[in-house]
Amino acid sequence: MRRDPLGLHNPVFRPLLRRVAICGFCFGWSLLELYWNSPFWFILIFALAVYLAYEFFVKFDPDNYQGNSGDRLDE
Repeated sequence: MRRDPLGLHNPVFRPLLRRVAICGFCFGWSLLELYWNSPFWFILIFALAVYLAYEFFVKFDPDNYQGNSGDRLDE
């Protein structure tokens, strides 16, 4: 069993458009923080955006995003 502390391997993140939208939102927000002259928040949100881009595009494996039938609560 793989550890996924942030829940990034949830099947909700499998579609490409959702992954692009989340990364784009974080990159855009970091640019706003830079514009507003908030270096701490810029670095924090930019680091999150880079990490998400790495997880969603470089390290992406579609098999990690399959729903596990053993995880259902309705059984």
